[in-house]
Amino acid sequence: MPSPTAPLPVTVLTGFLGAGKTTLLRRVVRELPDARIGLLINEMGPAGIDPTMANERLIELGQGCVCCVQNVDLVAALHELSARGDLHRIVVETTGLADPMPLTWTLERPDLSHLVRLDGVITVVDAANFGLTDVEEWRAQVSSADLIVLSKLDLVPP
Repeated sequence: MPSPTAPLPVTVLTGFLGAGKTTLLRRVVRELPDARIGLLINEMGPAGIDPTMANERLIELGQGCVCCVQNVDLVAALHELSARGDLHRIVVETTGLADPMPLTWTLERPDLSHLVRLDGVITVVDAANFGLTDVEEWRAQVSSADLIVLSKLDLVPP
């Protein structure tokens, strides 16, 4: 666990619509229940949070993208989660159309350096449908990745 004065590591979880971001995040939370992960979920539409993931460690940032429209809300949520003092890390799940680069720039702002530090960008790529998602947003997500996780491998031939 980070020391009380150390900034919390923040992992950005991104990927195109339907790639499996929430499935991966749900699995991490389920398999590491003692990890004390703060979750910031960016939902664009009215669907909202999966009720099985909703808990006291989760903040939903809806009705806009955290990389631009909801940036002020993102900063406030980072302050809120950091102030708790009991979290090991924060995971920010972006919308399926988000460009993670502006988000990473926010996380690296000097005025937030005492609260958080960017730990990395994980991009989930849908192996079964990646040919249909080769658009500008997808390319931005993949090029921003420190780690690419291939999902739906069970749906494609070896």
